[in-house]
Amino acid sequence: MESKICKARETCLCQDCEKFEGSYKTFHNLGQHLQPVVDRMESNNMTSLNKDIKRLLELTKCDHKDEFVGKVTCSCSLNDTTHLPCVEGTCGSCPTLRKLWRRIRHKILSATDTLLEGASSVWTKPVKWTDYEKVEVIIPPKKRKPDGPTTRKELRRVGHEGKLFEFLDTFVQKTANYIPHRFKLHQHRRQNINLERNILPEEATDNEIGP
Repeated sequence: MESKICKARETCLCQDCEKFEGSYKTFHNLGQHLQPVVDRMESNNMTSLNKDIKRLLELTKCDHKDEFVGKVTCSCSLNDTTHLPCVEGTCGSCPTLRKLWRRIRHKILSATDTLLEGASSVWTKPVKWTDYEKVEVIIPPKKRKPDGPTTRKELRRVGHEGKLFEFLDTFVQKTANYIPHRFKLHQHRRQNINLERNILPEEATDNEIGP
């Protein structure tokens, strides 16, 4: 699908962007569940788990996806080409969502995904999110070919419902896939801006400037 950047929605309308969009809205709304947990924390007893939960809450408050990406990478900017390991997920210093959720998950859930003693029940609260999936649909009789199939696969937006920790499991992977895609969009946008600047009439370009 040809990418067309839509600044207002921070999406190029491709499948990757739209897929992340549906999950990011749910992630953004997780704050209403996590805020009471943070409010009950004692300031003089900030364990490593409490600090991580507080950090997760802060990430849910990002109003824009680019702001969120900046807070889970070292570079803090998708326009910085010197931090490719951050974009590729190979940087050992990035405060990634994957690292954060892995630490939290290890302290609240057992190997069988049951809550450990003392863990808040908020992690098992039901949440809803959307995703793109290929589903089987019936081909209308008028559009069927003779002796052809009666069904076909179509890409459609599908609603999901699960426990809060199950959603975070899926969102962590989507974030890892989204960051490189978003980086490419930023680079394309910068290249287009530079191209338009260099081809404006009556404006000198780098090629026209002499030594």
